[in-house]
Amino acid sequence: SFPTRRSSDLITILDNGPGFPEDLLHFLNKEEFAEEKTAGIGIQNVWKRIKIRYEEKATILYSNSNGACVEMYLPYEKY
Repeated sequence: SFPTRRSSDLITILDNGPGFPEDLLHFLNKEEFAEEKTAGIGIQNVWKRIKIRYEEKATILYSNSNGACVEMYLPYEKY
């Protein structure tokens, strides 16, 4: 389930490049990707830091929308 607007902030990062390859999108949107060694070190680092800070209350979604799109739902408070 996605957090409600009252309980979280949404940060959206967009670019106008070619976007994520479809196979990478599928991989990134699996929750266990951050534990695998094949993911990019930058994406893994951001995901792990967000999980440390917000535990299971944060959500990150990857998609393509005229380029790469990353949406981060972060709770207002640390739980």
